[in-house]
Amino acid sequence: MKFAIIIPASMESKRLPGKPLLSIGMYTLLQRTIITAGYTEVEKIVVASSSMAVEDNCAGHTTHFSSQKSHHSGTSRCAEALSVIDPSIELIVNWQVDEPFLEPRHVNQLVEMVASWTPEERATTIGTIVGPGGGDACPHCTYGYIQSGRGSGPCMECYGGHSRHVVKAAISHIPNQCYWFSRAPIVGAYNHVGVYCYHRELLKKLGKIKQSRMGNIEGLEQLDWLSHGYKIMHHAIDSNPLSINTFHDYEKAVRGFSR
Repeated sequence: MKFAIIIPASMESKRLPGKPLLSIGMYTLLQRTIITAGYTEVEKIVVASSSMAVEDNCAGHTTHFSSQKSHHSGTSRCAEALSVIDPSIELIVNWQVDEPFLEPRHVNQLVEMVASWTPEERATTIGTIVGPGGGDACPHCTYGYIQSGRGSGPCMECYGGHSRHVVKAAISHIPNQCYWFSRAPIVGAYNHVGVYCYHRELLKKLGKIKQSRMGNIEGLEQLDWLSHGYKIMHHAIDSNPLSINTFHDYEKAVRGFSR
Protein backbone atom coordinates (compact mmCIF):
# COMPACT_ATOMS: atom_id res chain seq x y z
CA MET A 1 0.00 0.00 0.00
CA LYS A 2 1.24 3.50 -0.83
CA PHE A 3 2.25 5.79 2.02
CA ALA A 4 3.44 9.32 2.61
CA ILE A 5 5.80 10.64 5.28
CA ILE A 6 5.12 13.90 7.12
CA ILE A 7 7.92 15.33 9.25
CA PRO A 8 6.57 17.82 11.83
CA ALA A 9 9.35 20.29 12.60
CA SER A 10 8.99 22.68 15.53
CA MET A 11 11.72 25.10 16.54
CA GLU A 12 10.24 25.45 20.04
CA SER A 13 11.45 22.20 21.62
CA LYS A 14 11.74 22.73 25.38
CA ARG A 15 14.59 20.23 25.81
CA LEU A 16 16.53 21.21 22.68
CA PRO A 17 15.44 24.55 21.17
CA GLY A 18 16.00 24.90 17.42
CA LYS A 19 16.48 21.14 17.11
CA PRO A 20 15.55 20.70 13.40
CA LEU A 21 18.32 23.06 12.25
CA LEU A 22 21.15 21.77 14.45
CA SER A 23 23.92 20.38 12.25
CA ILE A 24 25.56 16.99 12.43
CA GLY A 25 28.34 16.81 9.88
CA MET A 26 27.23 18.27 6.53
CA TYR A 27 23.49 18.18 7.24
CA THR A 28 20.95 19.46 9.76
CA LEU A 29 18.87 17.01 11.77
CA LEU A 30 15.94 17.86 9.54
CA GLN A 31 17.88 17.20 6.35
CA ARG A 32 19.23 13.92 7.73
CA THR A 33 15.68 12.82 8.56
CA ILE A 34 14.50 13.75 5.05
CA ILE A 35 17.40 11.88 3.43
CA THR A 36 16.83 8.76 5.54
CA ALA A 37 13.08 8.86 4.86
CA GLY A 38 13.86 8.94 1.14
CA TYR A 39 15.37 5.45 1.39
CA THR A 40 11.99 3.95 2.34
CA GLU A 41 9.31 2.96 -0.18
CA VAL A 42 7.57 6.31 0.36
CA GLU A 43 5.49 8.07 -2.33
CA LYS A 44 5.80 11.62 -0.95
CA ILE A 45 7.70 13.39 1.83
CA VAL A 46 6.41 16.64 3.35
CA VAL A 47 7.88 18.77 6.14
CA ALA A 48 5.23 20.60 8.18
CA SER A 49 6.41 23.70 10.03
CA SER A 50 5.51 27.30 10.80
CA SER A 51 9.17 28.38 10.60
CA MET A 52 10.57 30.23 7.59
CA ALA A 53 14.06 29.03 8.57
CA VAL A 54 12.84 25.43 8.38
CA GLU A 55 11.21 26.15 5.02
CA ASP A 56 14.52 27.51 3.72
CA ASN A 57 16.29 24.40 5.02
CA CYS A 58 13.92 22.20 2.98
CA ALA A 59 14.91 23.86 -0.31
CA GLY A 60 16.30 21.27 -2.69
CA HIS A 61 15.38 18.44 -0.33
CA THR A 62 11.59 18.10 -0.15
CA THR A 63 8.17 19.82 -0.06
CA HIS A 64 7.45 22.22 2.80
CA PHE A 65 3.95 22.85 4.17
CA SER A 66 3.45 26.10 6.10
CA SER A 67 1.39 25.06 9.11
CA GLN A 68 -0.17 27.16 11.82
CA LYS A 69 2.20 28.13 14.60
CA SER A 70 0.00 26.87 17.43
CA HIS A 71 -0.14 23.06 17.65
CA HIS A 72 -0.36 20.96 20.80
CA SER A 73 1.38 17.97 19.18
CA GLY A 74 3.30 16.79 16.15
CA THR A 75 0.27 14.73 15.16
CA SER A 76 -2.01 17.76 14.97
CA ARG A 77 0.61 19.48 12.78
CA CYS A 78 0.70 16.38 10.53
CA ALA A 79 -3.09 16.36 10.32
CA GLU A 80 -3.09 19.94 9.02
CA ALA A 81 -0.56 18.99 6.32
CA LEU A 82 -2.84 16.25 4.94
CA SER A 83 -4.21 18.85 2.53
CA VAL A 84 -1.11 18.49 0.32
CA ILE A 85 -1.10 14.67 0.35
CA ASP A 86 -2.84 12.96 -2.57
CA PRO A 87 -6.15 11.47 -1.29
CA SER A 88 -5.24 8.14 -2.92
CA ILE A 89 -2.46 7.73 -0.33
CA GLU A 90 -4.22 6.18 2.66
CA LEU A 91 -1.35 5.53 5.08
CA ILE A 92 0.61 8.37 6.67
CA VAL A 93 3.86 8.09 8.63
CA ASN A 94 4.67 10.75 11.21
CA TRP A 95 8.50 10.75 11.39
CA GLN A 96 9.92 13.11 13.98
CA VAL A 97 13.31 14.82 13.63
CA ASP A 98 14.26 13.11 16.89
CA GLU A 99 14.92 9.99 14.78
CA PRO A 100 17.34 10.84 11.94
CA PHE A 101 19.20 7.55 12.39
CA LEU A 102 16.27 5.13 12.26
CA GLU A 103 16.78 2.41 9.65
CA PRO A 104 14.43 2.88 6.64
CA ARG A 105 13.61 -0.84 6.55
CA HIS A 106 12.05 -0.56 10.00
CA VAL A 107 9.64 2.09 8.74
CA ASN A 108 8.77 -0.08 5.74
CA GLN A 109 8.03 -2.93 8.16
CA LEU A 110 5.84 -0.66 10.30
CA VAL A 111 3.82 0.35 7.24
CA GLU A 112 3.47 -3.30 6.18
CA MET A 113 2.09 -4.11 9.64
CA VAL A 114 -0.53 -1.33 9.47
CA ALA A 115 -1.41 -2.20 5.86
CA SER A 116 -2.20 -5.77 6.96
CA TRP A 117 -4.91 -4.62 9.38
CA THR A 118 -8.62 -4.81 8.61
CA PRO A 119 -10.43 -1.54 7.78
CA GLU A 120 -11.99 -1.67 11.25
CA GLU A 121 -8.56 -1.92 12.88
CA ARG A 122 -7.09 0.90 10.81
CA ALA A 123 -10.00 3.13 11.89
CA THR A 124 -9.06 2.87 15.59
CA THR A 125 -5.41 1.81 15.82
CA ILE A 126 -2.06 3.58 15.56
CA GLY A 127 1.17 1.77 14.68
CA THR A 128 4.51 2.70 16.23
CA ILE A 129 8.03 1.32 16.79
CA VAL A 130 9.68 0.17 20.02
CA GLY A 131 13.19 -1.02 20.78
CA PRO A 132 14.84 -2.92 23.66
CA GLY A 133 14.23 -1.40 27.09
CA GLY A 134 16.83 -0.32 29.59
CA GLY A 135 18.92 2.01 27.47
CA ASP A 136 22.51 2.75 28.51
CA ALA A 137 23.43 1.82 32.07
CA CYS A 138 23.89 4.84 34.32
CA PRO A 139 26.66 4.52 36.95
CA HIS A 140 25.09 7.27 39.04
CA CYS A 141 21.58 6.03 39.66
CA THR A 142 19.12 3.24 40.25
CA TYR A 143 15.70 3.94 38.75
CA GLY A 144 16.32 7.66 38.50
CA TYR A 145 17.88 8.40 41.90
CA ILE A 146 21.48 9.24 42.65
CA GLN A 147 23.17 6.65 44.89
CA SER A 148 26.45 6.20 46.79
CA GLY A 149 26.15 9.25 49.03
CA ARG A 150 25.50 11.69 46.20
CA GLY A 151 22.05 12.62 47.43
CA SER A 152 18.54 11.28 46.91
CA GLY A 153 17.11 13.72 44.40
CA PRO A 154 16.28 12.96 40.75
CA CYS A 155 19.33 11.82 38.79
CA MET A 156 20.44 14.64 36.48
CA GLU A 157 23.28 12.56 35.00
CA CYS A 158 21.22 9.64 33.72
CA TYR A 159 20.65 9.46 29.97
CA GLY A 160 19.84 5.77 29.78
CA GLY A 161 16.58 3.86 30.15
CA HIS A 162 15.86 5.49 33.51
CA SER A 163 16.00 9.01 32.10
CA ARG A 164 12.82 11.03 31.72
CA HIS A 165 14.10 11.93 28.27
CA VAL A 166 13.55 8.30 27.20
CA VAL A 167 9.87 7.43 26.68
CA LYS A 168 8.98 3.92 27.80
CA ALA A 169 6.24 1.74 26.29
CA ALA A 170 4.52 -0.88 28.42
CA ILE A 171 3.33 -3.90 26.44
CA SER A 172 0.15 -5.81 27.28
CA HIS A 173 -0.55 -9.56 27.09
CA ILE A 174 -2.34 -8.87 23.78
CA PRO A 175 0.31 -9.41 21.07
CA ASN A 176 1.97 -6.18 19.90
CA GLN A 177 -0.33 -3.88 21.90
CA CYS A 178 0.96 -1.00 24.03
CA TYR A 179 -1.19 -0.21 27.04
CA TRP A 180 0.79 2.66 28.59
CA PHE A 181 3.60 5.14 27.96
CA SER A 182 5.62 7.05 30.54
CA ARG A 183 8.80 9.02 31.07
CA ALA A 184 9.19 7.28 34.44
CA PRO A 185 10.81 3.83 34.77
CA ILE A 186 8.52 0.88 33.96
CA VAL A 187 9.73 -2.64 34.74
CA GLY A 188 9.94 -4.72 31.57
CA ALA A 189 9.13 -1.79 29.29
CA TYR A 190 10.45 -1.09 25.79
CA ASN A 191 12.03 2.14 24.60
CA HIS A 192 9.69 4.07 22.34
CA VAL A 193 10.90 5.32 18.94
CA GLY A 194 9.30 8.56 17.68
CA VAL A 195 7.59 7.29 14.52
CA TYR A 196 3.89 6.57 13.95
CA CYS A 197 1.79 5.20 11.13
CA TYR A 198 -1.96 5.71 10.77
CA HIS A 199 -4.74 5.75 8.23
CA ARG A 200 -5.34 9.30 7.00
CA GLU A 201 -8.93 9.36 8.31
CA LEU A 202 -7.72 8.35 11.77
CA LEU A 203 -5.02 11.03 11.61
CA LYS A 204 -7.71 13.65 10.98
CA LYS A 205 -9.50 12.54 14.17
CA LEU A 206 -6.33 12.40 16.27
CA GLY A 207 -5.44 15.92 15.19
CA LYS A 208 -8.62 17.22 16.83
CA ILE A 209 -8.79 15.35 20.14
CA LYS A 210 -8.37 17.23 23.40
CA GLN A 211 -5.38 16.74 25.64
CA SER A 212 -6.03 14.36 28.51
CA ARG A 213 -5.00 14.92 32.13
CA MET A 214 -2.30 12.23 31.99
CA GLY A 215 -1.15 13.35 28.56
CA ASN A 216 -0.64 16.84 29.98
CA ILE A 217 1.22 15.59 33.08
CA GLU A 218 3.58 13.35 31.10
CA GLY A 219 3.76 15.52 27.99
CA LEU A 220 2.92 12.46 25.87
CA GLU A 221 0.27 12.52 23.14
CA GLN A 222 0.13 8.70 23.19
CA LEU A 223 -1.73 8.95 26.50
CA ASP A 224 -4.29 11.27 24.90
CA TRP A 225 -5.00 8.60 22.26
CA LEU A 226 -5.31 5.80 24.81
CA SER A 227 -7.58 7.88 27.04
CA HIS A 228 -9.92 8.46 24.08
CA GLY A 229 -10.22 4.72 23.43
CA TYR A 230 -7.76 4.33 20.54
CA LYS A 231 -5.28 1.45 20.41
CA ILE A 232 -1.54 1.53 19.79
CA MET A 233 0.21 -1.50 18.27
CA HIS A 234 3.97 -1.77 18.05
CA HIS A 235 6.56 -3.15 15.68
CA ALA A 236 9.60 -4.23 17.72
CA ILE A 237 13.14 -3.73 16.44
CA ASP A 238 16.27 -5.34 17.88
CA SER A 239 18.31 -2.21 18.63
CA ASN A 240 17.54 1.41 19.44
CA PRO A 241 18.60 4.19 17.06
CA LEU A 242 20.34 7.19 18.58
CA SER A 243 17.40 9.51 19.29
CA ILE A 244 18.11 13.24 19.58
CA ASN A 245 16.09 14.40 22.57
CA THR A 246 18.61 16.45 24.55
CA PHE A 247 21.85 18.38 24.10
CA HIS A 248 23.62 15.30 25.49
CA ASP A 249 22.21 13.21 22.63
CA TYR A 250 23.20 15.86 20.13
CA GLU A 251 26.77 16.03 21.46
CA LYS A 252 27.01 12.24 21.27
CA ALA A 253 25.92 12.28 17.63
CA VAL A 254 28.35 15.07 16.76
CA ARG A 255 31.21 13.19 18.41
CA GLY A 256 30.32 10.13 16.35
CA PHE A 257 30.59 12.07 13.10
CA SER A 258 33.84 13.80 14.08
CA ARG A 259 35.81 10.59 14.48
